[in-house]
Amino acid sequence: MKLCEFECKLRASVEGAGCAPWDYPLPGDLAKIAICVESNLTKFEGLMADPRMSDDCDCAPNCEEVHFKAQVMAPYKYSVKGMFILGSYDK
Repeated sequence: MKLCEFECKLRASVEGAGCAPWDYPLPGDLAKIAICVESNLTKFEGLMADPRMSDDCDCAPNCEEVHFKAQVMAPYKYSVKGMFILGSYDK
């Protein structure tokens, strides 16, 4: 699920159930919402699982996902006397 879509469904589900589970990340403006108990937790989960809940979401294409690039930098040649080092080693 995309980030914008998740937040949109979360807001609609909180509004429909009147609560949020204790372990859901909430935007600041929803931080004081009631914690779901068993009876309304089922309703909240049903709303979050309903694919139609995201029909009215207005998510911009470039805001739908977050991508990270990871890069590991290490010296190409590295030697320490007495240590086993993976990579190239020139004597």
